[in-house]
Amino acid sequence: MTVCSARIADRLGGVARLRESGAFKEVEELPTGSVWWRATDRLDDYTGEALRSVFRVVAPALPPGRPRPYVGREIGRLVYEDPVVDTG
Repeated sequence: MTVCSARIADRLGGVARLRESGAFKEVEELPTGSVWWRATDRLDDYTGEALRSVFRVVAPALPPGRPRPYVGREIGRLVYEDPVVDTG
């Protein structure tokens, strides 16, 4: 589950767009205007295409550049691509 600010949710097209994307099992707007979403029922299922689907949807709100490996190695559940270049 992730919570993002109303500003970021608006940048991603709003609650309706996030729901329509198909990348999330649930998307709900909070009373503050922030939005929470859940991509899969279980954390263990948040891999492969589920992970990449979320990456494609949230890429417009991510900073440019590829993430650097943490302590010299890549960690799971993180897409090591540039959201600007690799999602076109």
